[in-house]
Amino acid sequence: MMERRKRLLIIGTGSLRNYGCEAIVQGTYAIIKRYLPDWDIYLGTEDKQYDRNLLPNDIHLVTYKKRFTLYRLWRGILRRFFHIGKGSAVRMDYNIGKKYDAVLSCGGDNFCQAPDGTIYDLLVDLMRIGDMTHNSGGKYVLWGASVGPFMREKNRKRVFENLEKTDLICVREELSYNYIAQDDALKSRIRLVADPAFCMKPDKNVEFEKKQGFIYIGLNLSLLATEQIVSDKGVNNLFQLFDDILRENSNYIFVCIPHVVLQNSMVQNDSLFLGEYVKFTKYSDRVLMLPPSLGAAKTKGYVAKMDLLIAARMHCCVGGISTATPTLFITYSNKGKGMAYYAYKHHEYDIEVAQLLTSRFPLLVNKMVNERKEIKAYLETRQQNFVDDAMQGGIYLCDVLNK
Repeated sequence: MMERRKRLLIIGTGSLRNYGCEAIVQGTYAIIKRYLPDWDIYLGTEDKQYDRNLLPNDIHLVTYKKRFTLYRLWRGILRRFFHIGKGSAVRMDYNIGKKYDAVLSCGGDNFCQAPDGTIYDLLVDLMRIGDMTHNSGGKYVLWGASVGPFMREKNRKRVFENLEKTDLICVREELSYNYIAQDDALKSRIRLVADPAFCMKPDKNVEFEKKQGFIYIGLNLSLLATEQIVSDKGVNNLFQLFDDILRENSNYIFVCIPHVVLQNSMVQNDSLFLGEYVKFTKYSDRVLMLPPSLGAAKTKGYVAKMDLLIAARMHCCVGGISTATPTLFITYSNKGKGMAYYAYKHHEYDIEVAQLLTSRFPLLVNKMVNERKEIKAYLETRQQNFVDDAMQGGIYLCDVLNK
């Protein structure tokens, strides 16, 4: 009798309309196909039709959220007919972890705290799935993650107790590694690797004609990253900053690059937010916008054609440095700072969101434009390191899953 093929579930990436999530999935697929070719790959999906058009056919798509429950029905009735409460969010099916030989909980930012110091429902659900996987004898792996820090000790303790049930913890930057390594119970299972997104190849079949004599600067911004500035100073001050740069540099062209395009959400739809800048600018002949439905690989292909990339979304930054495009990191959390240091081994080419409206930002943009050839040459020397460091996660995973 033929032995049953083992089954691995990737969960936690959420909607692939977030191109960073797609990049994690595509990169993870490449890693698994190299090191675990005999395993069947499943992905927890929120939109089977959209995801199917993006992903290889041998990734099986499964629904993982419980939309129809008595509790949600009751809360919905209270909200709709009696105007009580706000209904109930769709939560995950905790039992899904029992069905697979291994579950990769794709961390990303999931294992970090919310801005108000709490932990997200998403993290609560993923930890419960991890518990179920562990309790049913499956391998539970935290994959491609940043972790913490947690302001509240009870939250840190709750998350770290869950991580004690993992078979492997792969984190993508040193800050998270050092944070977890302080816990003696977790030291033996933590590994520092590069983000799986480094293993997603760009789609090079993109047409982008560049005018001679112009410098093309990719611009990726989100309301999520800049909302503190927008709230304090107003969005027009931020947009005016970009126009000032264009006014001072008549050979610059901004190419707006959306990297998250969730529908009906300004906070999670970069094309809507960047679209407001396109409406605002006085230099419409030098502000372009990429379509909002390209997907991660095509977007990475366009990023590769930029002379400079200015980006707030971390996986847009990954797309930049992994195509040797000089990349200015706009940081608002540890993950961005950690990734910038991983790329350059210094912090000269990253800037915190809070500094965007200071004189440092335009000076840094011009500095990187002037140094773009040297930066590109340096990043070209790092390309194989980026891929090798990400693929190292596959070696660790293979070792754990084959025990």
